Amino acid sequence: MRRSILPSLGKKLKKKPIFFAFTALVLATLATVLIIHLTQPTRSIANYCKAYNLGTTELGAAGGSTYTYSTSVFPNASSNNPGTFIPIFNRLDSVAPTDIEPQVKAMKNIWIEMKNNPTETLSAALNGLPAEQAVTQWTQQHCGH
Repeated sequence: MRRSILPSLGKKLKKKPIFFAFTALVLATLATVLIIHLTQPTRSIANYCKAYNLGTTELGAAGGSTYTYSTSVFPNASSNNPGTFIPIFNRLDSVAPTDIEPQVKAMKNIWIEMKNNPTETLSAALNGLPAEQAVTQWTQQHCGH
């Protein structure tokens, strides 16, 4: 008895769209992971100093009529809004080398605290002095400022 090839060929053709859809999904997932991984900033001294110089430029134009907030990390900058410093420290935190990143993150969190809770500004600033001193010294040593 002869078997027909058509029924088995039909089954194979029905399975192919599922295989192609699964393969496309896997490839899309891999591409997304690679893009995310390759576009994240690298933690390095060079990237930190680049972000620091950009921050210095941005803060140079910042300021208000009453300069209430300043930091020794950016000695020539001051602002009447603590929120001015948050994006700068956020950028620094994203590229800071691992040896200084905890202190940079602490500085970012201090600025967030001062912005969100103005009545605690003095307390936050005093609590942040060790981190500020460490970041200032590290920045001067590695970025020449």
